[in-house]
Amino acid sequence: MNTTETQSGSSLDPLGSAVRPRIVCLCGSTRFFQAFMDANYQETMSGRIVLSVGFYPHAAEQAHGQNIGITPEDKARLDDLHK
Repeated sequence: MNTTETQSGSSLDPLGSAVRPRIVCLCGSTRFFQAFMDANYQETMSGRIVLSVGFYPHAAEQAHGQNIGITPEDKARLDDLHK
């Protein structure tokens, strides 16, 4: 797609409509916390909107700054959510 840049720095497509940033969704096992962080950083710095995991039970202390507990019921509910 060809785009042009306006004086304000925003991009327009050939029809003059504003080009919206690409949205990416990071999916996978929460065991790979650092891979999620690396991918989130790279995609964000490339100008993309990133949707990703919000809770890392395998890296709770590292990810959330504290050891957040998760009940077996919570784990089952989150697993069902991502099927």
